[in-house]
Amino acid sequence: MNDGHKSLPPWHMWGSSETFNISTTGPSGFNLFQKQLARVDYGRPESWGFILAAELGSVLTGDVNLTAEFDFKLVVGIGRSTATLVVPRILILANPALGNRTFFCTQFLSPKFEAVGATPDPYDSFVRDFCAQSINASVSVFLNANIASSASITATAMFAPKNHIRPEWYQGKFPGNETIGT
Repeated sequence: MNDGHKSLPPWHMWGSSETFNISTTGPSGFNLFQKQLARVDYGRPESWGFILAAELGSVLTGDVNLTAEFDFKLVVGIGRSTATLVVPRILILANPALGNRTFFCTQFLSPKFEAVGATPDPYDSFVRDFCAQSINASVSVFLNANIASSASITATAMFAPKNHIRPEWYQGKFPGNETIGT
């Protein structure tokens, strides 16, 4: 690191991919796996872009037609205020003929705004970016199958500010090795 800094640059917490094996006992039981994927504590409010991805890898045992359900939750905040954004569920059906199945999104449909006495909004509203100073992204994964089964799954969340200018750059200091990239 430059300038004697020993810690990682802050963007190393702005996303991750987690792969894990998950199992279920069959139709009467399911396994829930929860994991934090990203934690952002930015020094000021910023507009953020994102990629959320879900992959159903190989079915390790049991029902080759199982389903995996991915529920992503984003807790965003500015100052002392927070809001929870629930991304619509990503449902993946296993299909051995297709192999690994990956789905991703860079936008999601927000709930329709409906107020008492107001004309319903006929248009869908997509969240393509959002304003936040802090972001906590987590995923819950459910595995459903007809018989006892297990599968390999991967969940990914990545965030990047729309405009990332660090004040120390104007002083010629690059503590995150920003000048080394290719």
